[in-house]
Amino acid sequence: MSWQTTERICRRLAKVHTEAIVQMVANEYTPAVHPQDKGWEDDAFELILDWCERRARTVTADITALRSELVRVREIAENAIQFPRF
Repeated sequence: MSWQTTERICRRLAKVHTEAIVQMVANEYTPAVHPQDKGWEDDAFELILDWCERRARTVTADITALRSELVRVREIAENAIQFPRF
């Protein structure tokens, strides 16, 4: 089987099973927080989500935003815990 055939099959499966793929990405993929940390896994998941089209991209963007917010809230909580009480 050629790469072109494999790619067409994968694109079609991504369109048909978008919800399952988005769920898999949400469960398995942790996006890089900083651009310099981006690796091949980030590129692979972006390609998969492109094949799923816009609906999947929106869900993943929301997940990424929520994870970033969790990092920010964790930092605030750690700073508050370290703040001396009088």
